[in-house]
Amino acid sequence: MGKIINSIRTNIIHKTIPKHSIAKRQLLKLARKLNRIDPPAPRHEHSWIENHISGFTDVSPMPQEAVFIHTLRALEFYLQWHLGNFGNHIGNDYVMVEGVRSILEGLETFLNGELGRLDAGTVSNLIWELRREHKIGPED
Repeated sequence: MGKIINSIRTNIIHKTIPKHSIAKRQLLKLARKLNRIDPPAPRHEHSWIENHISGFTDVSPMPQEAVFIHTLRALEFYLQWHLGNFGNHIGNDYVMVEGVRSILEGLETFLNGELGRLDAGTVSNLIWELRREHKIGPED
């Protein structure tokens, strides 16, 4: 039964999260963590992982989840487009990086509020992975 659930969870991640996204890598890593738990731990010990995955993969997320999910997906899509179109990371664009940095800082502020099923530490890590991958350092 556990293998079937794990397979379903992984398939949902593959079908709902854009290919090559940081969020997809992060969610698959969390799903693998759940898959490796043997014998299964009591459900409540890892329910935050299941909740986080559900929040990110739900086709109609709660409004407080949607702020993060849709903004991060759109921003990552734009950052990938910028890299492909201009051949450099947005961190090297001294004009556009300020706008992206402001968006990420805004999301970091929202981490102090209600997140629905999302885990604040995991979302924070996702934001820092976006910063690292696209060379968006802290404001100088």
